[in-house]
Amino acid sequence: MFVGTTEGSAKMLKAALPDPNTDVSLSALANKIVDEVRASGRALPGIGHPIHKPADPRVARLFAV
Repeated sequence: MFVGTTEGSAKMLKAALPDPNTDVSLSALANKIVDEVRASGRALPGIGHPIHKPADPRVARLFAV
């Protein structure tokens, strides 16, 4: 487990989630979060690898297994 990744994801989601009594489309909320992160040029927590760029060499092996 990568604590930094988990913590970053949790903080991002906590900031984005509305009041629990509000009726909201989670799909629309997820799209909004991704759009905002992409527009800002930041990396989406939990997506990609901070060292293996542009591609993680372990991916091909994992898919082969």
